Amino acid sequence: MKLIPDRTSSGLAVLRLEGACACRNGWAFVRRGEYDYAEACRDCGSMRDLAGRFNAASLPAWAHEVAAGWSDDIAPRSAAVDLARRLKESREFGRTYFGDTGRGKSWRACAVATAWLDAGGSLTWVTWPAFVNELRNRIAEKLGGIADGEAKS
Repeated sequence: MKLIPDRTSSGLAVLRLEGACACRNGWAFVRRGEYDYAEACRDCGSMRDLAGRFNAASLPAWAHEVAAGWSDDIAPRSAAVDLARRLKESREFGRTYFGDTGRGKSWRACAVATAWLDAGGSLTWVTWPAFVNELRNRIAEKLGGIADGEAKS
């Protein structure tokens, strides 16, 4: 089995598993004494785990280009891995980048995100407009339906 980079019709990056494995959807049953135990498949379990975390992260479709860009220049990859390690050790729950348009904020964030996923972490990719929208909606719910500056009757 191998992981294939792909994208959804809604513009999200996904990883698909291609090939066959003798397991049952990532789990193998092992007999120990009188009982059967389910264990992560040694052949595809880690790939299924990574694909599941990657797909749940909702990264933009160009996330695969970030990973491909690391092959020529190792410095961005090692910097992203180092930052992911520091985030894990410090127990930070988020990272925000500020700057002018076209300065590489999303690219760097995506590099850190994919390094974090490779290291076994989980995340959700949230853009600033989506975050503000969600925040506004939650505030409106708390205030009893006030949204966009108008009271709902």
